[in-house]
Amino acid sequence: MKKLILFVIAFLLFTVAQSQNQVKPELSKEYYLQKSKRQKNLAWGLLGGGMASTFVATVILKDNLSFSGETSSEENVADVLFYLGVGSSLASMPLFISADINRKNAAKIAYGYRPLQVDPIFVKQSREHALVFRFALE
Repeated sequence: MKKLILFVIAFLLFTVAQSQNQVKPELSKEYYLQKSKRQKNLAWGLLGGGMASTFVATVILKDNLSFSGETSSEENVADVLFYLGVGSSLASMPLFISADINRKNAAKIAYGYRPLQVDPIFVKQSREHALVFRFALE
């Protein structure tokens, strides 16, 4: 009996979870522009932080350069900073690329396809369609 009750509860939870509507974001020009702006800001932050930590690491390594073969704790910290800086600088590249893709998606959405009503006296058909181009002057 206990297994049957657990099975019914699990089945009800599964059906309720599957019946929920997934809310998709409105794919508008503003949505893609905001997404592009956030990605670009994050990419610039990663690039700047990576370059700064790489610079600090090279300064530390330059001051503590020794050929004795022994490594100090400052050199170990500098190595970690250097690799983290290079890694974050490289991680900023895909963000720049995806920000550009989202900017292009916003430009694609800006082109609207709207029907144009033409007076039936001049045209034998009652409706004509036109492709509308809008250019942002920002």
